[in-house]
Amino acid sequence: MESTCTVTKVATGSIDPATGLASSTTTTVYTGKCRVRWSSGNAAEVDSAGQILAVQTPTVSLPVEGSGAVLPDMLLTVTANALDTSLVGVVFRVKGIQFQTHGTARRLQVEVES
Repeated sequence: MESTCTVTKVATGSIDPATGLASSTTTTVYTGKCRVRWSSGNAAEVDSAGQILAVQTPTVSLPVEGSGAVLPDMLLTVTANALDTSLVGVVFRVKGIQFQTHGTARRLQVEVES
């Protein structure tokens, strides 16, 4: 794993009565190595409400050690990637997690957030 990332949990706090906006706090649950990969280079076409959309399924792998607190709906931000710097700053939302007895990596199903 040659990239690094940070996984954060966003919690909504109280509503500010003056603005009507909810405050939020961010807690870091993982910082370290990661690997970003798309399962294939091919995009599947989906017809949704008369629109043709391209669907790809990215996966982010984290080391098993230290990543057990990562859960669905958390945000994962790529912080370094020497081989493709355009990936730095990309934010993914964790959609699914994986646990297994003999796992060598925790593979997260993610979607691009921004």
